[in-house]
Amino acid sequence: MIQNSSRLPESEKGSSLIVIIWILIILGMIATFLFYRSEIELASLALFDQNYRYRHLAEGALQERLVSLKEDATIEHDTPNDPWFHHGFLSYQKEGYRIDILIEDEGSKPNVNLFNEAKLGVNAFTFPLAPLYDWIDFDDEPRENGAERDYYQSLKTPYQPRNSFLIALDELPLLKNGAALHQNLGPFVTVHGKINPNTITAVGFGGILKVAGLEAFEIERLTRDFEKAIKTNKKKKERFQNSNDLLGKINSLSLGTLESIKPYLTFQGNSNLNLVNQTSLEIILKNLGFSAGNTALIMERRQEMPFISKEVMLFFLKTIFKKFENPEDYFSLVSRIIRYRIWISNQKEKLYYLDTVWQRTPLEDSLAAKWRVEPLAWKAFRKKDIPELANYSENTQQ
Repeated sequence: MIQNSSRLPESEKGSSLIVIIWILIILGMIATFLFYRSEIELASLALFDQNYRYRHLAEGALQERLVSLKEDATIEHDTPNDPWFHHGFLSYQKEGYRIDILIEDEGSKPNVNLFNEAKLGVNAFTFPLAPLYDWIDFDDEPRENGAERDYYQSLKTPYQPRNSFLIALDELPLLKNGAALHQNLGPFVTVHGKINPNTITAVGFGGILKVAGLEAFEIERLTRDFEKAIKTNKKKKERFQNSNDLLGKINSLSLGTLESIKPYLTFQGNSNLNLVNQTSLEIILKNLGFSAGNTALIMERRQEMPFISKEVMLFFLKTIFKKFENPEDYFSLVSRIIRYRIWISNQKEKLYYLDTVWQRTPLEDSLAAKWRVEPLAWKAFRKKDIPELANYSENTQQ
């Protein structure tokens, strides 16, 4: 009998079947991988689309507020009733989402970099300020209950103190006992805004010089001469009127150095007496060496009727603070630095948060807008990193 030579042995049949099975398994794995990859890509695209929508809503709300800010016609005074401020809070629905906007006069808060240690001391609050002073000053000698380089280098993750001005309040938690500082002091102070040289000590002036990039020997000489100029001004009952006056009264100040520090300087008050937060106002008064008890008088007066005249404001301040020289160096009726905090949420959760600070300066010969605006700070968070929106009342600028 002739056998059919085309038939495979049983062992080869088994091998072929195994190969086919493996090929099917590999193809299945590839198909599964491609399927899940497609699912991941689709999910990523959906997430990107959601993030874009949330960001678009937040930035759209911001632009609406900035338009109102730029078109503000009350050049000489700002009050809670102004449309751009809207009593500090807005909440509305758009495209199925809730938008909450908290507006703060950031420039009216005291600058945490300029605390006057001689007047405010280290125990003005329930938490010590010594770590803050140590973080900002130039030396490595810690105050009592303070901390300098040795302390921060001894931590599990060591780092250096800045020995200069804080550039953001988010830096506060880095300080010794910084969590308490950030939680209790952070909401009522700022690091933004130009600095009036009539309101600072030689230490503060040295901080400006360091930020401007001057060398240590230059800072030492200039701060010494600045301190002499302050004493002369006090003796003659004068003040620094402008940059040229500063140049003429500080012996070692060169024109080049003046140009380098000009962007940081102003010769008018920063804190709008109509909009300053009550706690911030108490800190300002303490920093001036005054009792914070008079804060209530100021709050009551502005609730009865906002100040709309600089002359009336100055008369009022000089009436309740008998020895307050040149209050116009500290207080104003114009808001120049504004903080916007915007929450995007649905019925279940908060979805997006935008926190941004803007500076405005008056425009001349402009028909479309009264102010020019520019950003100073910008940060955004998603979901779990979003801070809580505290209960807000229009009547509580506290």
